[in-house]
Amino acid sequence: FGQPKSRRGSSGIPRSQDTSREASPNRYSSLGSHTSSRRPPILPTSRPIMAQKILMQSREAESALADALGSTTGHKSPRKILGRSLDDHSDESETSSICSERSIDSHRRPSDSYYWNGSQHRLHKEIWESSSLDIDDIILNCESSNWNNRKEGLVSLQRYLQQGNILSEILLRRLTDIFTKMFMDSQTKVISLFLDALNELIVTHSQYLEHWLYILLAKLFNKGGSDILGSVHSKILKTMEIVRLSFPCDSQLTAVFKFLTDPTQTPNAKMKIFAMSYISKLAVTTDPGSAFPSAADGKKDYATLALTKMIGWTMGNNIKQGPELRRAAQESILALYSLNASQITLRLSQLPEEYQEAVSGLIKNRVRRSSVDQLMSPKYHNRQSPTSLASPPLQQDNTDAFNSEEIYKSLKQTTAEIQKYSLECHYTGERDAASYDSGISQMSVRTETDNHNLNGYKNGHTATTDGIIKILDDLDKDSLQLDYKQSNLNRLKELIRDGPSDLLIKNFKKIIKVVLKLLMDNEPIVREQAIILITYLVQKPEMVTCFYNFTELIILKVLNMCCDPCKPVVKVAEECSFALSISLQPETVVRVITPLISAKEFPVNLMAIKMMTKLVDMYGSPPVAVQMKEIMPGLLQGYDNPDSAVRKSAVFCMVSLHKVFGEQEFAPHISSLNGAKLKLLNLYIERAQQSSPTSPKTTS
Repeated sequence: FGQPKSRRGSSGIPRSQDTSREASPNRYSSLGSHTSSRRPPILPTSRPIMAQKILMQSREAESALADALGSTTGHKSPRKILGRSLDDHSDESETSSICSERSIDSHRRPSDSYYWNGSQHRLHKEIWESSSLDIDDIILNCESSNWNNRKEGLVSLQRYLQQGNILSEILLRRLTDIFTKMFMDSQTKVISLFLDALNELIVTHSQYLEHWLYILLAKLFNKGGSDILGSVHSKILKTMEIVRLSFPCDSQLTAVFKFLTDPTQTPNAKMKIFAMSYISKLAVTTDPGSAFPSAADGKKDYATLALTKMIGWTMGNNIKQGPELRRAAQESILALYSLNASQITLRLSQLPEEYQEAVSGLIKNRVRRSSVDQLMSPKYHNRQSPTSLASPPLQQDNTDAFNSEEIYKSLKQTTAEIQKYSLECHYTGERDAASYDSGISQMSVRTETDNHNLNGYKNGHTATTDGIIKILDDLDKDSLQLDYKQSNLNRLKELIRDGPSDLLIKNFKKIIKVVLKLLMDNEPIVREQAIILITYLVQKPEMVTCFYNFTELIILKVLNMCCDPCKPVVKVAEECSFALSISLQPETVVRVITPLISAKEFPVNLMAIKMMTKLVDMYGSPPVAVQMKEIMPGLLQGYDNPDSAVRKSAVFCMVSLHKVFGEQEFAPHISSLNGAKLKLLNLYIERAQQSSPTSPKTTS
């Protein structure tokens, strides 16, 4: 593999060459005499096996505890991501030096059953067998110029940290200085071990490493954006994930902003893309209230400086760095806008007009998709401070029938209606613009109830009104036991199915508020029943008008439930979405699901296409005629989707559209299809015509 073969005697032990500077390796080690001179005698077979079992059990218990603690917050544990990094050796086959080490392994005795497979495992075992781990010696080895010593130091350091040892401030600063230099180590084997040790250091010492956060991220961006082996790049991504979960998100955002604007940094396009992709990930979990600290005491406003640079990378059609940089900048700007629109708006007002226009165009084309992603995300309602649904800061033309601002305004009106009904009448303190979101999960409903013991809708109109209020109040309690919650859901289902419509209309806003909250419940049976309640409501003809101000919100929430891991929940969500498509105002439904066809991934795009097909089959061409220019690109995109179910649904939807519009009017919309796809689509259209009693007519 590119290295000279070692000369071996009959015993199989490699002999040193005349020009070799290092001591000859013995039968059991590829390390030099530095380690072999201090190594105790080989232990019996049973002891290392027992020690290995004890270590693995300890690591498994530690990982299980970390997972249990992490599950309460809804975030991954850094320890879980770290996993058994000592067992991850995917990079061992990528360098010739490692292959040479393996050739030494192949000559060990079969009777040595306690040897671990692979040269790195053997290295770990040898250091593990050392009588003690002295941190001063470990750090000396880590900064050694000899790469074998550095390997030994890194493995020893990882073991030292795994034993629960905490470094002093002086040693920690000394180690971070060494690690800063080690990012540029030329030995791939050392880099792999270094990243494993770095992960362990971050997991165990993150609270003491904030002073090093900027340098750490800058080095990771530079390394991740350079030309490195795929295995090393995977380890970099793993380290980035551990960093993201271990440090405060607002501190990380500030560090990334500083990296993008630091004049001492000269990142290439790949490094910039790497950094901006990290911004997009951070924005999902960052608290909007602390994401953009105000610049005080003469400090630089890195957020505004970075925003200026990112906007600059989106401007112009001929960017030297390529379209990837432009797309990454657009995604990061939209992610930051979704995080805290008011702060981004404030910073945009300080920029030149051309920069404002660039962001205005970006928001006009993409903010609808971004807002949908926010509303569809289950994590959206679990943030400590919700993101903004404020309208875009810059004025836009309202000439399009399908305009992002119109839908944004509609979503705002929906939010305002629910908030007006259910929020407390007075607030302590001033509202921040970032606190306006769909607000469903945070609304505190005020109801006046006499706390009578009522038994449903059969006790007369007054009793029914009080009864439904009592049921809704109980379901709104987070502490309600599951069996009692199910009982109340069944009673509410009976009231919706059999109760008087005027009662439901009177309490509709409160019903919707409670039902949407139940969609986020931890119990699948509760989520399933909540969707069924929506289906019952929308299937009552006299209730349809109540949905006018809530159409967007309800559709998005129900489609989101199609991603639920529980199959019964998905099944009732699909049935509910079909009921929504044929029961609600069709023009509004078309306006909502059209961008979902192209903007969302499976299975939401699949259900959006199926809803469109149901709607066209039910109402014909009038609801979709105005939106055909927006509908067809999404369907053509679905026709190319890698998922066969999406492709098939897109074809069936286009067949339905052809049926209601006719060949002459529909043909221009599919003119971009290649021969094979067009032939297949025409085949489905012909079959539909043969099975239909009447042929489609060409509309004028």
